[in-house]
Amino acid sequence: MSGNPGTGELVRSEISELDPDTSQSYGQAGNVQPTKTTAAALAAPLLTPWMRGPVNPLDKPVVVSVTEFDSDHRRDLPGVVLKGLRMRLGWYAMPGAVGLWLWSLPARATGGSISVWASEDDLERFVGLPHHVDIMRRYGSRGTVRSTKWHADRFELKLIVERARIWITEGST
Repeated sequence: MSGNPGTGELVRSEISELDPDTSQSYGQAGNVQPTKTTAAALAAPLLTPWMRGPVNPLDKPVVVSVTEFDSDHRRDLPGVVLKGLRMRLGWYAMPGAVGLWLWSLPARATGGSISVWASEDDLERFVGLPHHVDIMRRYGSRGTVRSTKWHADRFELKLIVERARIWITEGST
């Protein structure tokens, strides 16, 4: 579950191959010939490393929120990415936050977040933060925003990433 929050490295989400120490995907090095499998993997979202929040979920229930911003214009992406990364910097102190990944499908000008919360109230408090409201006001009309959330009986990193990855890729086809 530990990530390396100091890097900006993105990894492909292949849940069956998540490294338990870094929460990043194992990758194949070298020249890989395109196949149906690798073509499908290219459609998988790139994930930032896991960023822990201040809440350790232990075996308690959590709330998972997955958001997506599908930009109308690629020129808006640098600003959206910068704002997302800036919010991520303070994640370790975000009240009620268990953790966060940012994700991207660069070829589709689409990205978003997978966030895990101790409660629905904590998620709602985050959504209402002035900085988050300002981001949505500035960029919300420059693309399509969609989101989903669910309750999990306990925090299971691999299952959360897999369910989020399915939601992301099914909505992007």
